[in-house]
Amino acid sequence: MKRYISMMLLAATLLSMTACSQPQQPDEESAVSTVSTQSTSESSEKSKLDLDGTYHGEGYQLTAPRNWKLQNDQEVVLLVSPEYPDKSDCITVVETAKDPSFGEMTQDIFKLGLEAMFDDVKIQSFEKTTISESDAFRIVYTSSTDAGSQLVHQLIVDADDHTLNFTMITESQDASDWIEACEKSIQMQ
Repeated sequence: MKRYISMMLLAATLLSMTACSQPQQPDEESAVSTVSTQSTSESSEKSKLDLDGTYHGEGYQLTAPRNWKLQNDQEVVLLVSPEYPDKSDCITVVETAKDPSFGEMTQDIFKLGLEAMFDDVKIQSFEKTTISESDAFRIVYTSSTDAGSQLVHQLIVDADDHTLNFTMITESQDASDWIEACEKSIQMQ
């Protein structure tokens, strides 16, 4: 079971990091939009991103900072800062299969998965919490790759029939305002 947890977390984390670090061309079928002051009638009917920055996913919602863009909403939901790709601040959401051993996750198991991907990982905090009455883990860590160092906040939520991995990534060590606001905005539906 511990190997399953580590593998699922590794896959979700790898997808999140890859999505943020590699500039993507918007998918023409995807609803790509910018959070701005434009009127509702001007925004795409397919848009899942409201004018106030609220993104509506399947069974959840979260609020991104104003003027962020929905870059992708396929396998990995990717919300990016207006400076993307020059600045890789982003929010990703990855859905994985329901993890029957979710409650058995430990900091050591999580760190093992991270160390398989990154040279230098430092976990700053690892705590059990709840998001809208769903069990969750909140993990904050720094990681280093050839591209540089990143501060990562992850909320891993044991939803009804799947696991959701919300990841907020920044190159800046002083981005706590937008990250904390995003974390507090996450609601399961």
